[in-house]
Amino acid sequence: MKGFVGSVKSRIQKIADEIIALEERLEKKRALLDKYLELLDLEGGAPEEFAELIKLASRRNVKVPPRRQRKGKDTLPTLIVDVLSKHGKPMRAREIYEELVELGWSTNSDKPEAMVYKTLFRIEKEGQIAKAARGKFTLL
Repeated sequence: MKGFVGSVKSRIQKIADEIIALEERLEKKRALLDKYLELLDLEGGAPEEFAELIKLASRRNVKVPPRRQRKGKDTLPTLIVDVLSKHGKPMRAREIYEELVELGWSTNSDKPEAMVYKTLFRIEKEGQIAKAARGKFTLL
């Protein structure tokens, strides 16, 4: 159930981020519209047929929620290093993934195990972990 709740929370956050991006684009479009309206005023005013469109576009009552701040401690590489340090022995990607799920980690990825595996290789290149044996990773 924790995985489902985490999945729903992350999907909600993704939708909220998309809404924020759309609202930012809307503000840019409104600023452009204001510039065009200023140009129309210089040319003698806007035609009557634009009155309703101008009224609709001029609404400014959009509330923008604050952006989510990513915490450094809940990133996947950090969680993987924590799992490896907790166990103190070389582990396979599948074992690490299972431990992450028990800790409440979730993702929207169709292949979460592959995501963990790919992240293991990335943090191996960064020098935080090393391959201990075929398919097993350990802390340095």
